[in-house]
Amino acid sequence: MPGAYTLSVSERRTFAALRRRLTPNTKTHGAYLREVAAYITASREAPPRLAHDGRIGGVTALELWRSVLFGRRYLVAYVDPSWYDAAAPGSEAMTSTLSDAEALPPLVIVPHQRRRPRSQRFAAIIEHEVVHINQAILGTFLPSPRGSARQRLAHAFFTRFRSEYEAHRLQASRWPRFFPHRLGLSLEHWCALRGYTDALEAIFVAAFRGDVRPRDVETFLDRLPGRLGRWLKDLGVTERLAPWFSRHLVLHVAVALQSLARTHRGFRASAAFRVGHAWVRRASRRRGRSRAST
Repeated sequence: MPGAYTLSVSERRTFAALRRRLTPNTKTHGAYLREVAAYITASREAPPRLAHDGRIGGVTALELWRSVLFGRRYLVAYVDPSWYDAAAPGSEAMTSTLSDAEALPPLVIVPHQRRRPRSQRFAAIIEHEVVHINQAILGTFLPSPRGSARQRLAHAFFTRFRSEYEAHRLQASRWPRFFPHRLGLSLEHWCALRGYTDALEAIFVAAFRGDVRPRDVETFLDRLPGRLGRWLKDLGVTERLAPWFSRHLVLHVAVALQSLARTHRGFRASAAFRVGHAWVRRASRRRGRSRAST
């Protein structure tokens, strides 16, 4: 493809190392496939149904997807499109391990109309979600439930940041034609940005759903710049990007709020939105005073 991005030697090495680290061993993956087989067998007796926020959705088809990234099989469930739009507004595919209180084998969930035909771009999206399945199998996909409310919020943010960074890094490295390199960001920077902005949206969604207190999100945002260097280092990303993320934090929060207002009904009228909007206004005024004094 003319103008497509070519990975550097260092980027190819990072891709290979990350893929090795996120590939479960044969025994662990075999246990996952046995769990999947039991789920498929049960689905023949009673059509499987998924639940999210009290909404019940029917599974229209199950498929074992052979991953290009990992060379192994993973479960994909196709679901009723209206249920999917309510459960994951604004997304094209998602990974789940729970259906409300019912445990599921880690699986990718896709609206039924995307089953056929398949473009290379959509296959890359499925592979992104397959990375999340491996994270679930390896026990790194979900945050720890331990600690205070503020500690759990910080851990949830970092866990989401890491899981999305890793998935975007593998996806963009394997399919660099879809990496928008003309924006001027490095591959590492772009993937870190995608994980970071997704994590920002996730904590506001958690506040919107009542899982965390909106005022804890406000406190978290105040402390976030001081944590970024360490968190980027923990991801294996250069700490030199920390000042860039801190400098653009107000913009990124504002964009996250507007994005959620478009995709989540009732979000604009919620306490989560009001707290976020007030934080953006205060942070903008602080930055304005800081610039005026220099």
